[in-house]
Amino acid sequence: MHSQTIAIIDLGTNTFNLLIGKKSKSNKEILFSLELPVMLGKGGIQNNLLTDAGIQRAMLVLHEFDKHIQAYQVQTIKAFATSAIRNASNGKAFTHQLETIFKYQILTISGQTEAAFIYEGAKHAIAQEQDNFLVMDIGGGSVELIIGNTSHIHWKQSVEMGALRLAALFQDQDPMTQDQIAALKAHCQLQLTELKIALHAFPVGILLGTSGPFDSFSQILSQHFHLQQPNANQHAHTISIANFLHLSTYLKHSNKLERSKTKGLIEYRKDLIVVAALLVEVVMELYPFKKIIAVDYALKEGVFFSEN
Repeated sequence: MHSQTIAIIDLGTNTFNLLIGKKSKSNKEILFSLELPVMLGKGGIQNNLLTDAGIQRAMLVLHEFDKHIQAYQVQTIKAFATSAIRNASNGKAFTHQLETIFKYQILTISGQTEAAFIYEGAKHAIAQEQDNFLVMDIGGGSVELIIGNTSHIHWKQSVEMGALRLAALFQDQDPMTQDQIAALKAHCQLQLTELKIALHAFPVGILLGTSGPFDSFSQILSQHFHLQQPNANQHAHTISIANFLHLSTYLKHSNKLERSKTKGLIEYRKDLIVVAALLVEVVMELYPFKKIIAVDYALKEGVFFSEN
C-alpha cells in the first residue's frame, strides 16, 4: 500500500512546531513531534516588526527541524506562518528568506484559517465528547476561539491579543500589580464582546484549551500541586474549574524565581504563563463552563488529520 511521509511546520510567535507523519488512503500515523522556543515576536511585536535576534533564533530552530526532516526522508513539507509573521512589516521578506534557504513554501495564513486548523486538531483529541465546546488556543500573537462539536464549527474568531502582546502592554512588574491585572482583564473583556454573544447563542459545556499554556496548567497541577492524576488519554487532560482557579491565584501572586521553581512549568513559559492564566480567567467569567480539558493537538495536527 502506497504511503507518504509528510512534515508540517507551524511557525508560531513563541514556538515553532514540527510534526512528521505517515499517511496512506486508510491510515494516518504521527511519527514524530517537536516544539521548540523561538520567541520570534519578542522585542518587536508591539511595533509589528521581527527583530534580527528573533530571526536568528528562528533560523537555528528551522535548521534543527531540517535534521529530523532529512532523517525521516520526508517527501512533502507544509509550513504555515501565523500572527507575528502575518502582522510584521518585514514578515514577507522573512518568509521569502526562509523559502530561499530551506527550499519549501511557507504559507502565511489568516487568523480564521488558523482557527479552522486548530479546531480540526483539537476535536481529534476528544473524539468521544458529546458536548459543544469552546476551543481556546493562546498563542504569543493571537488567540483563536472556536465554538463547535466534533462534527462541525458553529462560530470562530481570531483576536490579536496573544500572551506576548498582553505582556508587552500590561506586565512590566513582577508580580503584576492589582492595577495591571485589572487593566489587562478590562482590555480582554472589551476584545471578547463577540465571544460573549456567541457563547450564549451556542451553549457549551467544555472549555477546550490547546497545547502551550494549557499543557503547562495541567503539568503544574499534576507535578507541583499534586491536585490531579495524569489522564489515561495522553492527548487530553481534564482540569476542574476549582483546580484551575487555585492555580491561577498562585500564578498571579508569583514572581519569576518562584515560577522557575514550579514543577511542571517549562522554563520558556515562565514569563507568559501569568497573562495566559488571566486571559483564561476572563473567558471563564463570561460563561459557566463545566470543566476544562487541556489537549495536546492544535494547528499542526489539524493540518495533518484534515489532509486527504
